[in-house]
Amino acid sequence: TTKALNKFPQELVEQIRTDKQGSDKESDPGLANAFRLSAVCERANGSKDFVLEYSSEIYVPPSSYYSNGTWVTRPGYWKYDYGNLIDINLQKDGKVIIARVPKMQSSTNVRTFSNFKAITYKESLLLFYNDDDDNIDRDILKRPDPLIKFNKSVFVMATIDKAGNVTRDILFKNKDNKLTTATRECVIVDKNKIGLYAQKLGGFFTAAKDMIGILEVK
Repeated sequence: TTKALNKFPQELVEQIRTDKQGSDKESDPGLANAFRLSAVCERANGSKDFVLEYSSEIYVPPSSYYSNGTWVTRPGYWKYDYGNLIDINLQKDGKVIIARVPKMQSSTNVRTFSNFKAITYKESLLLFYNDDDDNIDRDILKRPDPLIKFNKSVFVMATIDKAGNVTRDILFKNKDNKLTTATRECVIVDKNKIGLYAQKLGGFFTAAKDMIGILEVK
């Protein structure tokens, strides 16, 4: 049973549109339909978080063209974009607090390093994901730089407190570990623990490597 409907704040709609993740129609502003419900969490104060994530998967078909007497063929590929996180915190008294965490993870064919994981800690929501380190010091209202080079990214913890304030901290640099955190493949193993999986893809002259560990919030 729906007791009340809440609109997204106008300033949030404007931010999402600036991020190129919203509707460009003046008559129908809002979040793009690419936002999906990706996580549901409950905090110690009894409030519930419904986390939306922008996700776009586009297949680019193969193409060919004629050049200098030869047909050149380009194989098809998948383009994956995982963007902003929108947290809708529903409190026990019915009040709704909405927060935005800006990000844009872009990759081709491989999406294992994108996505996010969410857990609660006391009265806060914690979100873990890979990001470009330039975005951490950027004004949170600004449009985020796209993350393309995941092996040079940083693993981030974004904290949303009970008032909806967002802070971001770098937990470690993937480049220093010489492995990239495969966030999509990580798993929640307890209310305050995440099983981390990191990987380095192999090439023609290098072997693939991987590592597992536990991230615990105390």
